[in-house]
Parts: sequence; C-alpha cells; structure tokens
Amino acid sequence: LKSGAHVILDAPSVATLPERVFQVLGRPTMDELIDLGRVAAPLPAFRPDTWFVAPAPEPAEPPGDIVAQGFLSRPEVQKASANTIYIFVNRRFVRDRILLNAIREAYRHVLPARAYPMVLLFLELPPAEVDVNVHPQKIEVRFRHQGFVYDFVHHALRQALVAARPIARFTPTAAPAPERRRAPVPPAAVPEAIKLEAEPTAAETLELEPVRVPPREQPLPFAPTAPAPALAPAFAPRPPAVAPSAAELAGLKPLGQVANSFIVAVNASGLWLIDQHVAHERVLFESHRRARRAGAVEGQRLLTPVLIELTPQQQALSERLREELEANGFELDPLGPRTVAVKAAPAGIAASGIERLLREIFDNVERESREISLDALQQQIAASVSCHAAIKINLSLDATKMEWLLAELARTDNPTTCPHGRPIVLQYSLRDIQRAFKRI
Repeated sequence: LKSGAHVILDAPSVATLPERVFQVLGRPTMDELIDLGRVAAPLPAFRPDTWFVAPAPEPAEPPGDIVAQGFLSRPEVQKASANTIYIFVNRRFVRDRILLNAIREAYRHVLPARAYPMVLLFLELPPAEVDVNVHPQKIEVRFRHQGFVYDFVHHALRQALVAARPIARFTPTAAPAPERRRAPVPPAAVPEAIKLEAEPTAAETLELEPVRVPPREQPLPFAPTAPAPALAPAFAPRPPAVAPSAAELAGLKPLGQVANSFIVAVNASGLWLIDQHVAHERVLFESHRRARRAGAVEGQRLLTPVLIELTPQQQALSERLREELEANGFELDPLGPRTVAVKAAPAGIAASGIERLLREIFDNVERESREISLDALQQQIAASVSCHAAIKINLSLDATKMEWLLAELARTDNPTTCPHGRPIVLQYSLRDIQRAFKRI
C-alpha cells in the first residue's frame, strides 16, 4: 500500500488470519484481542420471508454453513466510537445494522453504555444467502435469515468473552524495560554523587552500545523466510491462566478494606482489590437471572404501598411492561390516570428506593428502544434491581461477610465485570510486585 512514493504498508503473504492482523495492527493491538477461532453453524433451510424478487420453492437440501472468524477486544479495552468495529461478509467490508447490534448486545453488561469494543469479524456464507445490492456503494447487505445471523454472531462473541473471562491488572508505573530503551543521560545532568559510582568507562560504553539494536528488529517476525509453524504459538488463544479461575477467587484471603469500599485480599498469585458494591451486584444479577429463567422472581410485600406519579410515557410503559414487572417481583395497581401503587417489590429493595428503581427501568427501556427484545428487557430489569439491592460503598464489612462475598463471586459466570460493564477486581500479580521491588 503506497501513497505516492511513500510505502504505508508492506505485508508479505502469510498463512493465517492472526498473522495478517499482526502485520496490519501490530503486537500491542493483538495483545488486547481475543481470538474468536472458527465458529460454524448450518443455515436453516426454510424461507423466513419473501424479500427476494420472486418466491422460490423450498430448497431440497440445506443451503450451507455460516462461518465466523476474527478477533474481539477484552472488556478493559474501551473505545469512544464504533469506528473500531470492522465487519467483512464474504470478504466485503460492510456496515450492517443487524451485525452491529449483535456485537453491542454481546458486550452488554461487559462494557459501559457509551463504550465500544474493537472487533474484527469475518463472516462467510453462501452468496445466495446475502443480498449485496441494497446500497449504491455496496456498504450494506441484507441477509436471507437476518434473525438467525444475529443470534449466531451474538452467541459466538458472547461465548468467546465468557471463556476468556479477562481480568483488569495494575500497570506498574516504572517498568524496567522502557528504562533500558532510554537514551543515555548526559553526564552534566547527573548529580556529582551519582557520577562517582555510576559513570561508565569508555570500555563499558562500547560494550553496552549494541544493546539498543535488537529491539529495532523485533517487529519483523513475518519475514517471508520465517517458517509458519514457528509463528503459530505466538497467535494461539491466551492460556486460561490470564483469567481468574473459580478456585483462585474462592481461595482469596481478605485482609481488610480500603475506605470501607474496596476489599483487599491475597492469594498465591498476588494482591487483589475487589469493589464490594459491584461484586455483590454481579452476584445478585446472576441470581436474579437464574430465578427469572426458572419462573418468577420472589417479591416482598410492603407494609405501606408506595404511591408513584408517572409521566404519560412512563404510564404507557408501565402498562406495556406490567406482566414482566410482576414476574420480576413487582406488584403495581393503578390508582388514577397516572398514579400507581406499588404493593410489592423484589427482595432487598428498600421502600425508599422503589420509586427511583422503577423510573430507572422505564428510562432505560425508553432510551434503548420501544422494540427492545424480551431477553434484553429482562437483563435491564435484573441489572437495575441488583444495583439497587447490592451492598453500598462506605460500608464496613467483617471478615465473615468478605469471605462470603468472595466465595459467591467465584461462583458467578463473569466475576470480572458488573452488569453495567465496570471492573469488579483488580490484580497486582506477584511478578509485578517483585518487579516493582527490583527482585527480578
């Protein structure tokens, strides 16, 4: 790729997709990505709609498979816009609303609401299953089975995120590697007391001079002569050791709290900080979701009903969502054109917080879309309820409560982020501690 006489990108032929991504984006970006691998599923044989020009008889055999490959960013990587989402359908770059929504939905409760991931998604499917003539610039497509493609992409990305279970880590402020790459400090800038012990002789300077050369050659592992098998291990999926296991979290020993808000704990792998509010929020969220899938969430009746005056939009939403709200532990009775009496609420919600909780649910649903799916609605309600019911910051916990919370967090499917995308745990590994104290 050239701009005039300037070479912007020179990428020799490679055997695998990870190698090509490395050539284009570099090692720092690759380290932030999770390899999706190769995910395939058979496409349905029935015709879900008639958007093709003329109806056709049912196919005698299955139409083929849809295959997804690519990379997705870890939750700690948060972008300001969707410009870091790249989608290719049959090697054609597209900006498809269905696929963008599937990606955003996969990161729901993993990233904050206004943060975006970085995704490189490559879809392959039979040409007859996708219409590329719906946009003059061929930038949009329409799938024959749009609902199936949406579910396939959402499930593939979600499974990759759950399997990786990435964890946020402290970044040492003074790593030794960058110090070694700095230019030598001029003698005049070094205090005299240090110069007497640390100033190198001429011979020592000549011996150290070649050390600055090797890092300049490191970004060139994809030379055409490099054998492909030797490169494969560099792009294998990250080992499970990078993610906290249930046993690792359950084995944490709490030492105390910072500002009565963050639990300090240790184990053999290092030092951990746990945000007690969002940790409990994650525990309650998954418990609420399990109860809802099994049937209805148990509510608690109030001694005195809470009267809430609703806006016209909220009144309409309360009627539309009444069945789902009741299945989540609420009991609402209309008392007038815009007034409802709340007679029951999910367990753990204080009476003083019921009005704010319901208004938050209505606002979230209104902001998302009037066509929000049932599963997304259930997640929204579970996230709001768990946030309001969770223990708060600035609350002192004894050792027994901290041990219970860490054990319950270890049993969750995603112990690293809260339902709203905030990190739950931070780890300062033993190696980072040793490096900070110059032990290694």
